[in-house]
Amino acid sequence: MTARMVPMAFCALLAASPVGAVGGDDDLAEARAAYDRADYGIAAVKLRELGAFRENAEAQFLAGEMARRGLGQTPDPIEAQRWYRRAAENGHGEAQLAYARSLEAATPPDHLEALKWYRKSFDQDIVISGYYIGLIYESGLGLPADPARARDWYRKAGDAGSGDALYRLAEMAHDGIATQQDFGEALALTKRAAERGHSRAQAALARMYLSGFAGRPALARDPVKAYVWANIAAASGLDDAAKLRDFIRATLTAAEVAAAQQLAAPSKPH
Repeated sequence: MTARMVPMAFCALLAASPVGAVGGDDDLAEARAAYDRADYGIAAVKLRELGAFRENAEAQFLAGEMARRGLGQTPDPIEAQRWYRRAAENGHGEAQLAYARSLEAATPPDHLEALKWYRKSFDQDIVISGYYIGLIYESGLGLPADPARARDWYRKAGDAGSGDALYRLAEMAHDGIATQQDFGEALALTKRAAERGHSRAQAALARMYLSGFAGRPALARDPVKAYVWANIAAASGLDDAAKLRDFIRATLTAAEVAAAQQLAAPSKPH
């Protein structure tokens, strides 16, 4: 669908909206519906009429999304960051995450300020923020590297449902980073991440089943399960997963392909 262009006076009109002009939930719902169906010009007008860019955090967040993604306007990361910050300061969890990401993407990056906003966002159940906190500590961005503290944050985020955090924990367990090397733990965490829909974990699990390994516990080679997980990873669009799936497919018998289809059909593979 072709995006509708926002009027040229978009930002100036928004800035001119009265500070106290905050509409009701129905008005915001209409604006959000217009945004969701890509009627960006209509969305902008409705949000301006609400005056919500000054007072309503959800509207401010949507303004940031429009500016960042160039929805109906030229992409503008600086404008996006301004809107994200206003929404973040009004307590919007997704905006706090977006603002933190923008701080890390800035030149120069401000990882410590980003860390503050990631924490606020995580406290509002934006679980991926815990993963980004872990990355800052593990990589030593703006502070001394602390892999053990990073692992604690990955664990928090993983327990809360972050596939990215679970997969990073799996890698750390496999390589013995900030913990004893533990192939069994790596396998269990990779499975959890894969079941959460993490495509790289799905591809990694496919490779584990394809080769098997003698860790504790040992993993028996199972090309049928390898094919199922590679196929799931390929469906997500992961680079090279389709090649892995096709490679495994070429090694299977017709009966094994049928078994893979049966395994995948009723539920997720195990």
